Amino acid sequence: VSAQKSIDKAISLSGNQASALLHTKAVVLRKRALESKSHLEKDKLRESAKSILQGQMRKYHSSYAVHSYATLLIDQIRERLTELCVDEGGNQLDERVLSSLISEAEALISAGLQSNPTDTFLLSVESELAKLIKDTPRALRALEKAFELSPGLGFVSVRLARHYVKSNDINKAKDILIKGLENNPQNSFAHLEM
Repeated sequence: VSAQKSIDKAISLSGNQASALLHTKAVVLRKRALESKSHLEKDKLRESAKSILQGQMRKYHSSYAVHSYATLLIDQIRERLTELCVDEGGNQLDERVLSSLISEAEALISAGLQSNPTDTFLLSVESELAKLIKDTPRALRALEKAFELSPGLGFVSVRLARHYVKSNDINKAKDILIKGLENNPQNSFAHLEM
């Protein structure tokens, strides 16, 4: 909290030169959310961080902001997966929320990599999300659900197809890409993956 106060003071003193400080504030908010025990406080802190980062993505087209936002989403995905593993039953709403978070993370990372294909921060966060999905069967089911709901989204179809390729199920990977292209013939991600 004292770090937050110091950053807020520095932001108020810096005027229009506060871009790096705002990013730092978003990172501190993320850290506080991770440490919080209250779901309500976690959500509030994350929404504040997301708001800052969205502003930076719009204004500066910053890959750092994309990376930090994607990291926030991965935090949420990881927590949601942990909660679902504890409550084995889960419910459709939880599965949809997880699927939505994964789709949002995939879209954000994909757009960031289109603008900055060699950005190491974005490549790192893409790898982190891929590992999380690969290592967690429920995350894979959520990705499959995201594909069912929106088969034309290139980044979702490609991520799912890559999973099947790594699992040596080439036919299933090909079917996913074909279905993605049938639903969105301009899907450049799926065209490249084919």
